[in-house]
Order: sequence, then C-alpha cells, then structure tokens
Amino acid sequence: MDSWADVLAGVLAALDCVLHSIILTHRHADHTSGVNDILRHCPPETKVYKYPSANKSGDKEDQNLVLEGDRELLPVRGGQFFSVEGATLIASHTPGHTDDHIVLLFRRDEGYKRGKQHADPTFEEGIFTGDSMLGHGTAVFENLDTYWITLHVLLGMLSNRIQAPVQQNKKSGSGHGHDDSQGEPVPGPKIPAYPGHGAVIEDGEARIKQYIQHRQEREAQVLAVLPSRHQKQQQPQQPQPPVQPLSSSPPTKRARLESPSQDNPSSPPSTPAPIPQTTSPILLASVARKTTSSFDPPKRGISPSEIVQAVYPDLQHADLRRAAAGGVLMILQKLRREKRVVRFEYSYERYDWREVPAGTKDEGWGDDEGGRWAVQ
Repeated sequence: MDSWADVLAGVLAALDCVLHSIILTHRHADHTSGVNDILRHCPPETKVYKYPSANKSGDKEDQNLVLEGDRELLPVRGGQFFSVEGATLIASHTPGHTDDHIVLLFRRDEGYKRGKQHADPTFEEGIFTGDSMLGHGTAVFENLDTYWITLHVLLGMLSNRIQAPVQQNKKSGSGHGHDDSQGEPVPGPKIPAYPGHGAVIEDGEARIKQYIQHRQEREAQVLAVLPSRHQKQQQPQQPQPPVQPLSSSPPTKRARLESPSQDNPSSPPSTPAPIPQTTSPILLASVARKTTSSFDPPKRGISPSEIVQAVYPDLQHADLRRAAAGGVLMILQKLRREKRVVRFEYSYERYDWREVPAGTKDEGWGDDEGGRWAVQ
C-alpha cells in the first residue's frame, strides 16, 4: 500500500500541479512530523510556514524541526495571504490549543482580492481549523483564557452574513429614483470547517456555538459547587488517647527494685517509667499543633480534586480524574483572573489557610499544588 505522501504525489501528478507552500497550523508532532515526507515530492521552491511560538519549549521545537533540502522555516503573520490562481488562504492567529496555533480561511473566487466578495457565482469559502475545533468531541487547550477568545473569533469567521439588497422603489412626483441602500444582514450559506482530526464539519457556525455552550456549562458546574470565600470547613476531630500525667522526678529506689529483671523472668512486667519531658507550654503547643488534628485550622474553599468528585461522580480511573482536575484548575484560573473566585493556600508559618494575593501566578494541578478555591 502506498503511503499517504505517495497518494498526495499521485494526485499532484494527475492534476499537473505542484505545491506552492506548506502551512503548519501549530507545533505538535502530529502536524509537523510528516512535512519532510511531502517535501520529497516537491520542487526546491516549495516553502514551509509556521507561526512563531512565544514560549521557550515551543521555540525549541521550532528550532529542532529540520526541513528537507536545508529549507528555512518561515514565519506566518496574522492576516497573511497565501494566494494561487483561483484560491486564497488567509492566516489568523488563534492561540489556546497552543500559543502558536493558526487557522486558515479559504476563499475560492477570482474577484475576491479585487473586493468583489460574493459577486462570483463560483464563490466558495471554508476554514481549516487545525486542532482548535475537531470533527469529533471537543478540543483540548493549554490556556483557557486565550482559547475562550479564539472560540469567539472563530464564531465571527464562521457566522456568514450578507447584506440583502433593498428592492428599488419608484418615487412619485418629478422624476424617478431608487434607493441603493442595503437591507438587514441575512444568513448566508453555511461555512464548512476542515479540522485537523475527524470528519468535515458542514456547519461550522453551529459546531463552534456548541463549543462555546459546552465551556459555559463547565464553568457553571464548577461555580455551583464552590463555597463562599467566608465559609470555613471544620476538620473532623480524631479521638485522642488519654494523656497520662507526666512525672518530672526520677523513679525511686523501690520502683527500680520492683521492676522485672533478667534474673527473675517470672515476675510480672510493669509499665516502664515515663521518660522525663519538658513542661514548656510553648514547645508542647508547637508539638501538639504539628502532631494532633485537634489543632488543624478549618479549611477554606475546595480543591480541584474535590470539585471533580462533585461534578464527575462516575469518573473512576485515576488518570482520568487527574486530567479532569487539570481542566477544572484551568477553569478556576480563568475565573480568578476575571475576579470571580479566590484561591487559598496553606501557610506553614501561620498554621492557617490564607488567601493568595491577586496577581500571583497559579501553577500545578493537583490537590496540594492546585490550592483551594471559593467564590469571590
């Protein structure tokens, strides 16, 4: 069986055309590792483009991408046009899935570049969405804040609206005239989306609205289980063994004589004399605070893993629960930047839960690293 690259080469040969450019939607290996397989069937003039990554790890991946024929990886700019005869691609930076993610708006119309949109009856359009929108399920993301913005950018691109012309009206009186103004926008033809994974989405606008609704529902679920920032959760008290009175004086001579010895193994064992301990109240309080639950302060807020237990009670697999906790933490971080929730962390200096100051970077994703959260 021929490889996918051989099939592509066969199609290009049958159409008697060559690839002008290769445009990568983002840095992930499932979108970049096959570039050289394509380039082996391309002329030396074929160029490769990708939007530059803003973080160190992504920039390193870009540098490690060695292209066939010593080609240079060229940067994509937002709004950049890639045109061939009869078709145009327009790049748009859409971060969220990754910081370097782009989508490509497709237009096939000779008159488009001359500003005659919808004038040509052969006009077509679509959008290559990469991994920002998939043909099945929902997409994952590195940053929910930027992904939320991207969803609304995509909605604007996929909401095709055209101006309906107003019918010409004759005017009575001297002369005749007509109104050249346009009417209210009406829905245009549905714009398909071509995702990086899964089937073609015939109605891209409807699917992106589902994505936005899904994210809103997830936020509502998290907010519904969060306690108030002023609510404290008293720790359950653990039963403590009775405390024996401590003796500050050494055992008497008689007590030492009555204790069992190796020479008299039949003598009944007795409780060993307690080890003398200090009676310093400061030290005793410190030890008790660290070793007994009766001194544990009331918890503030709720942890990401506790939210997962409340929102996804049927999720049993540990890896799935951990992944869900990571998603919940991203929601909490977004809500915190919107000043809708607060975060608490345990202070080992004060032995109490304290509110994390605004502007402090949120990191990690477990129970401890994720902190505890409450409604603002």
